[in-house]
Amino acid sequence: MTSPESKHIRTTLIRDVPSTVPLTVQRQEWETAALKAELPDSTIIEPVVSDGVNCEWVWDAGADLSKVFLFVHGGGFNSGSSKTHRDLASRISRSTGIRVLLVDYRLAPEDPFPSGIEDVVTVYRWLVEQGVSPSAIVIGGDSAGANLTVAALLMLRESGDVLPTAAVLLSPWLDLTLSGETMTKNALIDPLTTREGLDAAVEYYAVGKDLADPLLSPIFANFSEMPPMLIQVGGDEVLLSDSMGIAKSAQEAGVEVKLEVWPEMWHTWHGWAATLPEAREAIDAIGQYVKGQL
Repeated sequence: MTSPESKHIRTTLIRDVPSTVPLTVQRQEWETAALKAELPDSTIIEPVVSDGVNCEWVWDAGADLSKVFLFVHGGGFNSGSSKTHRDLASRISRSTGIRVLLVDYRLAPEDPFPSGIEDVVTVYRWLVEQGVSPSAIVIGGDSAGANLTVAALLMLRESGDVLPTAAVLLSPWLDLTLSGETMTKNALIDPLTTREGLDAAVEYYAVGKDLADPLLSPIFANFSEMPPMLIQVGGDEVLLSDSMGIAKSAQEAGVEVKLEVWPEMWHTWHGWAATLPEAREAIDAIGQYVKGQL
């Protein structure tokens, strides 16, 4: 049974449809709202430039600084930043007991595919060059950030890099062709995400490329030799099929996959952790998973 808080929050959600508000304004509004979140006094934030890519360290006092959760924020490839995901990063640091590194990758439409993937790859390699062992790194992200996470892993694998020890995908958007069954099946029950909003994000990011390219739609990739994965997805999401599809393909390739479908949850419900018990429970589960992998 979902919490009373969940039922209340659903009444406040606004469906993600294309807006006439300029993208630059939308980005600033999101950051302004996110910065109102009160972080615990024990949260430490430290900007860093990782081989030319702006990033932000976020960790809870007492975290193990030798281990890193490399987190790639969501936002439809065109919005979001370290500022919009500080609260989530601080909670993940507390649950996992390690540092989180948020990546301010280049955004579309100014910098479309594959700029964001290249930035994530650059930051991962920078971490390794700084002496952080791949076995001490977990990589992950939410929504479009989960897409970039898997695409970066594919790129690293093809280049012969040693991959991180595990991946964590939160409400991943992995199929830019939008061909999943739940795009239609869950269209009326998803309180947040719409085909129209996703189509607009694809247009910004993919700029006429083949949407079935595994670097754009990792659901079509070969997952052999990929690291273990935790996937958390809401049961009411139109993108539920993306999680189910990648879990099936990865398992068939011999990858250890833990798929968690959270009943009646919406896209990236983790972002409501300040008031939503299901979000806090999901983040606790991330902590347990990461501790078990490192």
